[in-house]
Amino acid sequence: MKPMMNQPSVPGRFSGTMSLMRPLYRNLGWALLALLTASGVAAAESSQPKPGTSPAAVSQGEGPKLAEELLRPASKLRSLPRDVSLALGEGATIQTSFTSSLPVGERGAKVPVQSVEVDGGRVDAYLPKGSVSRGLLLQGPDKILGISTDGHMVMMVDKASVVIGALDGDVLVGQDSKFKPLPAGRIRVFSRASGMSADFDTPKAPVLKNQSGLSVALTGSVQISLATTSPDPLLLTVVDERGAALVEPRRYEPGVPLQAEVPHAGLYYAVARPLGKGDIEGPLSAPVKIQVLGLAPGQRAPQDGVFLLGHEERVHLAGTDGLEVRYGNSPTYLPASSSVGLSQRQKTIVEFRNPHATDQRVVLTLAPRISRKEIELGPAQARWPGAPVQMRIGLWDGAGNLLRPGDDVEVRVTVNALDIPMSWKKASEGYIGQVPKQAGEGPWVVRVNVLDDQGHLIARDFLEVAAH
Repeated sequence: MKPMMNQPSVPGRFSGTMSLMRPLYRNLGWALLALLTASGVAAAESSQPKPGTSPAAVSQGEGPKLAEELLRPASKLRSLPRDVSLALGEGATIQTSFTSSLPVGERGAKVPVQSVEVDGGRVDAYLPKGSVSRGLLLQGPDKILGISTDGHMVMMVDKASVVIGALDGDVLVGQDSKFKPLPAGRIRVFSRASGMSADFDTPKAPVLKNQSGLSVALTGSVQISLATTSPDPLLLTVVDERGAALVEPRRYEPGVPLQAEVPHAGLYYAVARPLGKGDIEGPLSAPVKIQVLGLAPGQRAPQDGVFLLGHEERVHLAGTDGLEVRYGNSPTYLPASSSVGLSQRQKTIVEFRNPHATDQRVVLTLAPRISRKEIELGPAQARWPGAPVQMRIGLWDGAGNLLRPGDDVEVRVTVNALDIPMSWKKASEGYIGQVPKQAGEGPWVVRVNVLDDQGHLIARDFLEVAAH
């Protein structure tokens, strides 16, 4: 284990660095100090998040507020004094060291700077924006270090390289007693084999486009097609209206079609973050609205593409916010509600559209649960004793399916108020059964009542049977 250093004068891997700070600032003068502090002054006037003891929420205009850690690697937060926090990636190893007073504050004022040794893995450092009253020094191997006074700095250490990123605010980067500023939005990669370094821009926020438009999910999840012109690899996820991620982030390489899976109907947003050198992330994209029209919880799914509705029944929907609706060929669109029903108890076409992109439409078909009903009893001059009474029950739903007595509908057969058990046989035009001669001297009345699954009467008939 490396020796823990309590003050700048203690020898070790970091020894000599502090003594170099004085000639550094004498030589670079106020220009360098202005570089170190400019980002904090500018940020105080901007709408950027204010990192502190934890990453902050990011406002993206339309859509939900997004947590700054969204689409960043999983990490463990560790708080340091003076509102400084570290996010330690999986496998990151650090040692906190001494605190020094260095002239990196406003106009060269000395401020306390906490030193942290990064032995491996990824460490993100967050300091409050707009208040250059403290600093943080991340010291990697090979005498590579970075100093930040506000914003977001990252260091990644592996066997091949040391990477320092100035993600929000400028960073002063040193190597072998040589210091060179790293402006905000830049990444510096050091090769541990050669000692050489190269600078890269952090990737720009991608712009996403929803190619699916208004979508519909009637039987489960739905795939949404997205597009981007970003040249960088992307991490993509879907969030709800509160900004909570609904699906695991997925990585897409440049040129690979973007697909977002939405679990059910509702209003969602697709969000992406680009990956630059060393997979250091760029800023989040603006959330892209995904609207999926579909079934509210508990709503029965359509059969063969048709919603079959019983007496006064309606289709309850989710994801209708902000949409317009019309019935049939009506020229008038009205604000959509969360439920729709039959028009005059006839087959009904209901069309939803996005008023801001009227080519985005979803059409639903509604029909009565019973659209055709036939009951036949005979013979017309039936007499008992004699041949049984024959009956045919033909009931079809709005999708054209023949309904089975006892399963899809309830058929009650009585003779003079006495319930008669029936056996049914399927025929080309319905189900047939028969009622044999009943006891008594007659006359008899054979009655048939058909009820739907809610107990509403939907058809009935009767036949008088005379006695011989």
